[in-house]
Amino acid sequence: MSAKFVILANELPGDHLLWVNACKENQVDYRIVDLTKNNWLSEIEKETFDILLAKPPAATSIFKQL
Repeated sequence: MSAKFVILANELPGDHLLWVNACKENQVDYRIVDLTKNNWLSEIEKETFDILLAKPPAATSIFKQL
């Protein structure tokens, strides 16, 4: 049985694509959850994941000011 991954997308479009490409290259099961949506937590709780993959955004402080 292989690990199940969840890729956490942030507010920068495409910022998570390096994780997507890595998962595809290694043929692992993954899902993408958008952290900017109001249902992100329920989306993560729908399944049991072994690994969460995230890339900290550099623009978060700018978005917090909006």
